[in-house]
Amino acid sequence: MFISNIKFILGLSVFLFIGLWWYNGITANPELYWADMALHFLGGILVAAIFLNFFGNRRDLFDLSVNRISGFLFVVSFVALIGLLWEFYEYLNDYFFLQWLSSLPANITLSDTLSDLLFDLFGGITASVSYYSRESL
Repeated sequence: MFISNIKFILGLSVFLFIGLWWYNGITANPELYWADMALHFLGGILVAAIFLNFFGNRRDLFDLSVNRISGFLFVVSFVALIGLLWEFYEYLNDYFFLQWLSSLPANITLSDTLSDLLFDLFGGITASVSYYSRESL
């Protein structure tokens, strides 16, 4: 499967690293909101691909092929957990480093957080559907 292939995971990781580096340099531009959505979507795909690679190669720990629905739900749940942890990181980063250390107003909004989580989930669902639609169990 290309989704759980280590070359795909490494390539997407490098692409996301460059994308985050680029995006964090220009976040003052509100017209580039689509870049945040795209990065969260690709991040959801990356987290799902890592999960599928890890458990696809370790069927003795957790066998994703027993039931496609439960495997799908575990993948999406893991993506949601990592997305939630990332949002906590963003909140704490904005609060401590922007507001507390530099006295700038933190850009913490509920709509941004929910949009980020939604696109994380869309990426995880896309990767999971791609994995289970192509895998012959």
